[in-house]
Amino acid sequence: MKERSIAVLSALCMAGSVIFMLYYPYRVLSEVIPFAFTQPDLWENHWLVKYEGDIPFFLRFGYFILWLVPIIATICMTAIAIHFFNLFRQGMYFDFRIVRDIQLLGICSFVAGAGVMLGYSLSNWLIAYMNTVDRQGIHFGYDPTEVSLVLTGLGLYLGGWILKSVVLQDQENREFV
Repeated sequence: MKERSIAVLSALCMAGSVIFMLYYPYRVLSEVIPFAFTQPDLWENHWLVKYEGDIPFFLRFGYFILWLVPIIATICMTAIAIHFFNLFRQGMYFDFRIVRDIQLLGICSFVAGAGVMLGYSLSNWLIAYMNTVDRQGIHFGYDPTEVSLVLTGLGLYLGGWILKSVVLQDQENREFV
């Protein structure tokens, strides 16, 4: 009964993760791509821009790449979570693949949180780069959500590291007996 409830809960979490994995890129890229490439008036009419000419392509591309890093990290984190829930659904609780998934979730979480903090820190500077007056400098912009995402990533990685030694000890004990 207990394993059945874990399997059902894991399947529900997998379904939610699949829905998120389909919706998240659509939602985020539908904001980033128009601002960076397809609708130049969004950039030119931004409240920080005080430049009358065309915004160079390298700035638009830099803005896109800046936000692409946390987007890709979040997509990878979701794919790893789906794999993790699938292993749980199959009844694998103390396995090296679980440990690897936990550590990869931690790395992706750290990269996503740090990438968003970097994006907030550099986006105003990129947007106002061509201004002749009222230029914006690089500043450290963060939200507690991103800090918690970075700390969660560190915690997951360290927890996976500890779990790895537990799995190794369990394997050693099984071989001894």
